[in-house]
Amino acid sequence: MGLFGKLFGALKKSKDNLSTKLRVLFSKNKLGDEFYEELEEILIASDVSYATTTTTTTTTSTTKTTSTGTTVIPPVSSEHRALWVSTYANLDYPSDRTLSAKSLKSEWDTIVSSAAKAGINTLYFQVRPCGDALYPSAYFPSSRYVV
Repeated sequence: MGLFGKLFGALKKSKDNLSTKLRVLFSKNKLGDEFYEELEEILIASDVSYATTTTTTTTTSTTKTTSTGTTVIPPVSSEHRALWVSTYANLDYPSDRTLSAKSLKSEWDTIVSSAAKAGINTLYFQVRPCGDALYPSAYFPSSRYVV
């Protein structure tokens, strides 16, 4: 089996695992704090982004149950327009490994303001480009892309 076959198999396994966990959770048919905590854990453990997890759990926690027991989810208030900011090999951010903290912040502010001007309302920021971390971590080594 080639690289893409292995990748496809791993992604299918992840998708099936997430689907199974969500199916079990939703079959419990009880909305409440425990439900949303478990949903949040499932999404984060499945490597769904923090922003998506937060939006999903916040939006679904505002659902209403009618007198007939039907759950009504409120309509989405805006279009999801996203931008992926890659940190792998300094593709999008940061532009150089040796930038100071002030320069890193300035670059990030430029990305955010440019995205906002373009009508982007969601940024996906890659924080672990190679199994390492762009943030202080007790679990992962510091990224070589930010010294």
